[in-house]
Amino acid sequence: LKPGNSLSFNFLVNINDNAKLELLKLPLIIDYKTIDSIIGSTMNREVNVEITGRSFLKITSNIQTFSPNQSNDLELIITNEGTRRTGSVDFSINIPSPLSLLGSDNKWKFNSLSAYGSLTLHTSLFAQISTAGQTFQLICNMFYRS
Repeated sequence: LKPGNSLSFNFLVNINDNAKLELLKLPLIIDYKTIDSIIGSTMNREVNVEITGRSFLKITSNIQTFSPNQSNDLELIITNEGTRRTGSVDFSINIPSPLSLLGSDNKWKFNSLSAYGSLTLHTSLFAQISTAGQTFQLICNMFYRS
């Protein structure tokens, strides 16, 4: 970092599930050191984090068994079981081969989900006849910002 320039960065704070809904004052300590191990000034600041509620996203599906050699309509229900509205949510589903996704993309994006609210995503999967009796795992990924 050159003199006169600034640097910004994001960091995650792991907050205990039982933490009170309040303003937390967290210490942020940055030790400055160059690649030549020259030690510079230490910055010690307090960061305020307001806990106003929690978002907790849960996903369920309408079916657990697919019928082979036909289209299987799949509904994925995403529920916010928390006490706070989420930010924007990016959702994706990974379909293992030889299952095939029909008529839609495997990615969705939505602006937010209110506390205790839910939404349903619709897609269809095709299972070949050779998949009869086999077990497959669908992997869902969610990323959301506050």
